Amino acid sequence: MPFLKRVIAGISAAVVISAGAWAQSFEVASVKPHPLRPGQFMFRIPGRGLQVHGDRFTEDAVTVNDLIMEAYGVPEHQISGGPSWAAAPNGDHFDIAAKSAAVPTVRELQEMVQTLLADRFHLKLHREMKEVPVYALVIAKTGSKMRKMADDYTAPTYATRPRERPAVMVSTIPMLIGLISNGVDRPVIDQTELSGQYEYTNLDWGQFGRDKRAGPLDPQSGESIFFAVQQELGLKLEPRKDPVEVLVIDHVEKPTAN
Repeated sequence: MPFLKRVIAGISAAVVISAGAWAQSFEVASVKPHPLRPGQFMFRIPGRGLQVHGDRFTEDAVTVNDLIMEAYGVPEHQISGGPSWAAAPNGDHFDIAAKSAAVPTVRELQEMVQTLLADRFHLKLHREMKEVPVYALVIAKTGSKMRKMADDYTAPTYATRPRERPAVMVSTIPMLIGLISNGVDRPVIDQTELSGQYEYTNLDWGQFGRDKRAGPLDPQSGESIFFAVQQELGLKLEPRKDPVEVLVIDHVEKPTAN
């Protein structure tokens, strides 16, 4: 293979991620260890999002992997490598308190956390495409049970969380996949070819926790997320192998002192 083609092939296989001079950053940031009691372990609620109040950013008892998931928008099973202390449940946990110059957008906040990871934890990552086990979300043979919404439909928003879980949800397929991904042990890829917003039964997503992620793909189990997606939404999770982009941790250190 000619030299130039070898270089291009190498770049496409592994793209190094680094925080450049243009990256957003916090004005001030405090990173302190959050010691766990003997025998105590902690899990972060998947997909909880970064906690920001105006120009203040706070996170309590988070691991490095928790921060990577939120800063780069990936589930944990798309993070590879790294020491055991960087991940839950028994890894090192930290309390983060930071302030930005102005109220950040979601994207700006993610970039600020990426910069914090690079500066304080000396985190270095690269992206790779790997063929890994996935679940392909497809339309079941019975057909989709979701209702397509008009293009100009605006979903209701809540200033505070509703006291009761709504019976239905309205979202795009990527947003639905985000909910499903929190309850399974593999990346979920969209093979439905459905676009726009859909109204569908709001499943009890809380019951599909970490203890059930690696359970058997049993369509007869009423507690199975596989059964619920097929029965209530008319969709199906098919196991297969596909190329998926993963974040590979090349280097990370315990944080420097404040």
